[in-house]
Amino acid sequence: VLRDINKGKEWMHSCKESKLIKAIGDRKFIVYNVTNAPWPVSDRDVLVESEATYDKASRTVTIDMKSIESPDVPEVAGLVRMPRLIGKFTLKSVNDKVTYVTYEIDADPGGMLPHWLVRMASKDIPYITLTNLRDRVKVMAANGTYKEDVKLYREMGDNWN
Repeated sequence: VLRDINKGKEWMHSCKESKLIKAIGDRKFIVYNVTNAPWPVSDRDVLVESEATYDKASRTVTIDMKSIESPDVPEVAGLVRMPRLIGKFTLKSVNDKVTYVTYEIDADPGGMLPHWLVRMASKDIPYITLTNLRDRVKVMAANGTYKEDVKLYREMGDNWN
């Protein structure tokens, strides 16, 4: 589900658009996201570089994310470019059927926003995002949507460099 970048808006809270800009191998991606902000605040956009690593000893995949700038993705009129985003997903295998997932995000939404509004608007983002992710994984697993992707990663197992 996390690798299906163009479907991110279907589970990421307040995500209006999620688009793959560039894949750099199997585990590193440049992604463009637009976040829907409540009126009267302008929507935000951000260009994010994400990279997945695997720790064999702890059976943990970590996806580190950070905002970047690129002349290939210029700022868009009507959107505020987020000047900073740092975050990560950590997926720890508990057993073959259970994965413990954490999501951490720290971002500067940019623009001239009062701190109380930023805190209020962002308070529920991690919880809702994780809840949506869990629900989407259940539906996709029941449908067999990512069956080949799961098979590939299981086969890679300990050889995941």
